[in-house]
Amino acid sequence: MKNIILTIAAAMLFSQSVLAQWSAQNSGTTNNLTSVNFINANSGWAVGATGKIIYTTNGGANWGTQTSGVTNQLNSVSFSGSLNGLIAGSGGKILMTSDGGLIWQTMNSGTTVDLFGVYSVSTTTAIAVGDNGKIIKTIDGGFTWTSKVSGTTDVLWSVFFTDANTGWAVGGNYAFGRSTILKTINGGESWTAQTSPTTLWLYSVSFSDSQNGWAVGPNGTIIATTNGGTNWGLQPSGEINEWFYGCGAASGSNIWVGGSGGLIKATANGGTNWTAQTSGITDALRSFSFVNATTGWAVGDAGKVLKYTPVSSGTITVTSPNGGENWKVGSSQNITWTSSSVTNVKIEYSVNNGTSWTQIIASTPAAAGVYAWTVSNSNTTQALVKVSDAA
Repeated sequence: MKNIILTIAAAMLFSQSVLAQWSAQNSGTTNNLTSVNFINANSGWAVGATGKIIYTTNGGANWGTQTSGVTNQLNSVSFSGSLNGLIAGSGGKILMTSDGGLIWQTMNSGTTVDLFGVYSVSTTTAIAVGDNGKIIKTIDGGFTWTSKVSGTTDVLWSVFFTDANTGWAVGGNYAFGRSTILKTINGGESWTAQTSPTTLWLYSVSFSDSQNGWAVGPNGTIIATTNGGTNWGLQPSGEINEWFYGCGAASGSNIWVGGSGGLIKATANGGTNWTAQTSGITDALRSFSFVNATTGWAVGDAGKVLKYTPVSSGTITVTSPNGGENWKVGSSQNITWTSSSVTNVKIEYSVNNGTSWTQIIASTPAAAGVYAWTVSNSNTTQALVKVSDAA
């Protein structure tokens, strides 16, 4: 009779404020994804290479495809509600929908330069930015666009508004070692340059309100302002070799940045300290979208979509097995535990001391405190059992 000798690995569960959890979602594509925008915890869109548009209505549990009608790279997506959305792409491409993406129409943007960022201020007003300092504006939902004077020929990679009047665009010039920050206080009609604390170009900008904002770039660059951009300062990311392509501010305290190699860093204190979070991937991350401090998404190369949810603040303690038991293969053995602030638990086992795990049950009520397991057909002395939050 084969025996399985079990030791025990209890699941360690920490406060949400300490640890975070990024989990992969099935996007249904391997196209590089460049931008993501969620309007609430359920509805979101992402866009990317060769005209790819994907969408979800259940928080990313399932992603479907919408028809763009183009093969251009799509660089940025922005919705002002559940129906009205805009996409900016290469070659001056602008796509518009008024029905949540059932139909996307190609609009005349008035330019052929690559557009890298778009922001829907309202159902009628939006700003798009791109190469050669290009800024265009619509006031009729995207049907017509007019060019605005940016005062720069640098590439503008990203644009963000905090209200109908106040917005920022960032970018720069690689060849001349120039970082560019522009601000508008009249809805994008005119733009004023702000002083950047770096000479590196900036790929993404995000504000939590009209005063607090962040922008990111290569070589681990993170800059921040607490006064609407009157002053910008560098924040220590702890990275010098990684490039940050995206950032997302969920509040004045909670901000996420990410980029090359699947790197994600987060702060819970406005950027005084940045801490690495495990993404589980090595593909570059390009864009973040948060609906609150506990729910967000990131997208990147090779069709990667990640969802952020906090780790449970509950606790679980496994009481049996507790190490050294000799359980016969095929026998029924009780796995027992105690828990607090946990609704359901997942139970797994390992036969190689935790190198890999096999699911016993995906979810069972935590309050039960016991689960009868028919011992797996594995002869090992390196078995572990793990009970964790199934949320």
